[in-house]
Amino acid sequence: MTIEAQKYICITPLDGLFFGKGRPFNMGEDTWTDADLLPQPGVVWGALFSQLWYRDRSTPLDALKIGRIFLMGENLTQLFLPAPLDIFQTDHGALCHHRFFWQDEKKYLLRAEGKNVLLKPETDEEVEPSEQKLMSVGSLRDYLGADRWFSAKIEAVDTYVKTELKIGLSRDPDRRAAAEGMLYTIRLSQLAPGYRFVVEADCSETLPEEGILKIGGEGKMAHFEVWSNTSEKGRVLKQMLSVSPPDDEVSFFKIYLTSPAPLNRQGYPAFLDGKPFTVEAGVTGKPYLSGGFDLKAGRPKPKVMLAPAGSVYILEYTGDEGRCTAQKAKEYIGCGLNTRGFNQFEITPYYGN
Repeated sequence: MTIEAQKYICITPLDGLFFGKGRPFNMGEDTWTDADLLPQPGVVWGALFSQLWYRDRSTPLDALKIGRIFLMGENLTQLFLPAPLDIFQTDHGALCHHRFFWQDEKKYLLRAEGKNVLLKPETDEEVEPSEQKLMSVGSLRDYLGADRWFSAKIEAVDTYVKTELKIGLSRDPDRRAAAEGMLYTIRLSQLAPGYRFVVEADCSETLPEEGILKIGGEGKMAHFEVWSNTSEKGRVLKQMLSVSPPDDEVSFFKIYLTSPAPLNRQGYPAFLDGKPFTVEAGVTGKPYLSGGFDLKAGRPKPKVMLAPAGSVYILEYTGDEGRCTAQKAKEYIGCGLNTRGFNQFEITPYYGN
């Protein structure tokens, strides 16, 4: 589920970018900062919103909404999203889905009644998980309609996004000179030649058609260009990104997060709260805390726990009808708090084994 993209914003870094994880660190000779290779949605939203805010400081926050963030290559057909985590790769390169496995042994039983499901690879071979992997958008239809084995283009993130190291030096605020022993190292993301980010957006007309913005830490610069969804490039992207799920009425669905999603106290995506669905199983990455800085308020934002992009959940529909279509399921779930790029997902009927 995503916003109705009225525009696509292409962001081309002019240098290596620093996407810190928002964790404090102490400067010193052995200090390394924690960083992501790909930007968090809040980083992208903030960089773009600043273009509106600098022009008019009364700009409302809902003047900019963003959806999915893609890594794009030299042409519009080279689009990548974080790979679903229920894809497993064997030693000989084959890709397999998971198997819906009921755990009957007492040692596997969970406290929550009826939550005794495991999703495991549909193979006895050794497999690699799809963490830190990207999936071609061209493979999305095959993935969403796949049973156990299927063809898809899966690549490691570092195939297209390399790590570049930079040494930093703290300065003494009084003497304005280098502070002794205060070296630190940061990791920058350096995109492969010709690669950039593309963002689905619905934004104010005051955003210029192109310009320069700061994105991430260290004041790094990038060029941005806005394409309407009726332009030549916009029409191509819209067609590529339109994936219609089957219209079967079913009781179970698979939801694949294409961006991070805040979690509730039970550890499930918070956008499912109050919706007619229960989470039966999932293949998820390690949750992590994320924060940021509120420029308008002049203070750090409260940190929230997020499920990483690529996480997959199996949902059971609990509505009175007993069954519904994926399109109807989308409407029940809604967009939630996705106006800043979080809670983006694809949903498809799930048939188990």
